[in-house]
Amino acid sequence: SRVQSQGFLHMDVHRARGCVQSQGLGAIDDDRARSCGQSQGLGDIGMTKRAKWTHQMKLFLIDLLKEHDVPGFRTQNAWSKEAWTNIVNRLNQAFCVSFSVVQVKQKEQDIKKEYRSVKELLAESGFGWDKDRMMVEAPASVWASFVARKNSKEALQWRDKSFPYFNDLASLYDGRYAEGRSRHGMDYYANKAKNASAPSSHPTHSNDTYESSSPPT
Repeated sequence: SRVQSQGFLHMDVHRARGCVQSQGLGAIDDDRARSCGQSQGLGDIGMTKRAKWTHQMKLFLIDLLKEHDVPGFRTQNAWSKEAWTNIVNRLNQAFCVSFSVVQVKQKEQDIKKEYRSVKELLAESGFGWDKDRMMVEAPASVWASFVARKNSKEALQWRDKSFPYFNDLASLYDGRYAEGRSRHGMDYYANKAKNASAPSSHPTHSNDTYESSSPPT
């Protein structure tokens, strides 16, 4: 009916205004909100059914997770309910989407799984980190040996795929609870492959092997 249609339009306008008037996100996020409100039809705003994540959305989520990586919002095992509510609200405001808490939690789990996959691969002998391309690197012979031993599809995807979130996630998942000797950043892995390929008279030390220190989930 006309009354119902007007009611739905009023709701959509309200959503659009709420998105445009997002607060506490800074000038960049305000611009995103305004752009979203202008580029989308009013009837589409707030109607996200499937979570489609862009690179910028992932970066923003990681920044929010780091912002809430403090006592009161995060314990050793998980972020609090209040933290997730804040994170989801700000993400939705910044990008004019309507992700649920479940969807955002799932993306966090996906990102963490990818981080661990890359880190475990980098711990393999002969693998290193290309800082310019932000991806795992290794000679063809090292990849061939790895495939023969493990043939892990999850790990093999990183042969030609970048992962620009590695350092940020290292501080997020290993920084608070890891001991210094088990936390490595890009610089360590960037030199790892080069050192492994060069002859050395020194024995391999056991503390160069990877020990997962991420808290259980």
